[in-house]
Amino acid sequence: MMRFWFALVLLVAIAIGLALFPSVASQMMTIEAMGWHLEMKQGLFLALLLLLLVVARLLLAIVRLLLRGPASLAAAWRNSGRRRQELRVQHALTDWANGEAVIGNPFAEAAGAIPDWLGEALAAWVHPGQKERDDEAPLVVALRGRRLSDPPSGERTETEVPLAVRREAVALWSATFPRSRLARERLLRLLEEEGDWQAVVETIDQTPRGVTIDAADARKAKALLQLAKREPKGRLERLRQAAKLAEDEEVIIALAAAYRDGDDLKSARTVLLDGVERLGSLPVARALLKQEAALDNPLLPLQMLEKRCRKQANAAQRWLLVKLSQQAEAGERVHHHLRLLKQMPEGNALAWEIEAAMHMENREWESAARCYQQMVTRG
Repeated sequence: MMRFWFALVLLVAIAIGLALFPSVASQMMTIEAMGWHLEMKQGLFLALLLLLLVVARLLLAIVRLLLRGPASLAAAWRNSGRRRQELRVQHALTDWANGEAVIGNPFAEAAGAIPDWLGEALAAWVHPGQKERDDEAPLVVALRGRRLSDPPSGERTETEVPLAVRREAVALWSATFPRSRLARERLLRLLEEEGDWQAVVETIDQTPRGVTIDAADARKAKALLQLAKREPKGRLERLRQAAKLAEDEEVIIALAAAYRDGDDLKSARTVLLDGVERLGSLPVARALLKQEAALDNPLLPLQMLEKRCRKQANAAQRWLLVKLSQQAEAGERVHHHLRLLKQMPEGNALAWEIEAAMHMENREWESAARCYQQMVTRG
């Protein structure tokens, strides 16, 4: 094909050149071959050559068509039929989008062109809360589940369909496609919204290998924490498991409280000390301070914490050292740890707050005001 067009373009270019120079085109040329002797003008020879090339191309196309025979005609007919069918489907979908066709009819204008499953899929997408039959096709199950679990976007679907119906549809979607990460994520979101924490734990545990869930450990830890708050039985074991899964201050405080309720003050203290050290959390530090305030020997937690902080300490640990020193009425240690706390950028405001409170207790109002000013300025 490329050779034909190359030869044609070449001959046309030569013909244009001869037309621009008529004297050359009118010159005679002689061809001798196999006893034949032919004389003609160069321009006429070129025109005959162009005509011969075009005729040869047409004859070749006709021969190919004849050799293909009825098969090519049947294929052309089928293609034209498929095109007509596609147009009928397009018209039917357009009528449905404009409210001029009823799903389930199904698409009277395109009878035989649209399969039943497409009508069911469109019905599930438009009316996801209306389930027509129990044995739905997997495609319909996936479309319904995804539609009912899409994040709110101003549409009425999320507000009209009850949470229980949405959960059932998404659970069926996840069960039908157990390796679908999206289905499992959407199911977890609905379970968390509903507050079914036991189902959250089971869904995460039953996730197939190779399917990843966003923040799975943190979400499971949160679910275990909520279950521990609701059900006293198994509380300590759930909180231990949650503490292994995620570094969360709320879990640490709850675990310490569970140990304390079981009269295991040593474990409670250890959990809180570890939490302050790992997380640098003031809420955890305050929980430890509150726990130790009732002890007869306030020096014990102070000595334990000072031993941990010999090499380095975060702001929460240093704040706790100051407060424990105050509880133990160890004045020199209070000022020592307070000075070190002021030297820490993240603990400077905390130090000024403590010093202001100390001045307030001594009714030194002006000094307290200056400390609060420093706290606001540097906080």
